[in-house]
Amino acid sequence: MFTRPILFRGSLHWQILKSAGNMLKVFNTTVESFRQMRAPLLPYPADLFEMDGMLSMFSFDEATNTTIDIWMSQDYDNEVWALKYRVKLPVADLTVRFGKFVEYWNFMVTSRDGDVSMLVKFGEWLLQFDI
Repeated sequence: MFTRPILFRGSLHWQILKSAGNMLKVFNTTVESFRQMRAPLLPYPADLFEMDGMLSMFSFDEATNTTIDIWMSQDYDNEVWALKYRVKLPVADLTVRFGKFVEYWNFMVTSRDGDVSMLVKFGEWLLQFDI
């Protein structure tokens, strides 16, 4: 099982869900070769995206349903990652506002011109969070 791949620097990157949580599989589309890349050790699957010209990933804390961590590769070649943002979702406020608690969430994190936006599907609603 794999996460959704992303094309970055001419290579496809994705996380392998059955392996250790801190490895990415990388396929170089030019020379058609595979390699592995270290990533942050995360307890949950992460989705990859590009932010400020760097490979980035976000992970949702499925145990608490309250936090999204956004990681950025500070040094891609040396596989150094840093936690860029920790976003606490206002679950209590959303539950009061929409009248129910939703356990299953869908996310999409995007970045443009240094700004990060998250689209969150909360029940029948689609919410946007800015950082």
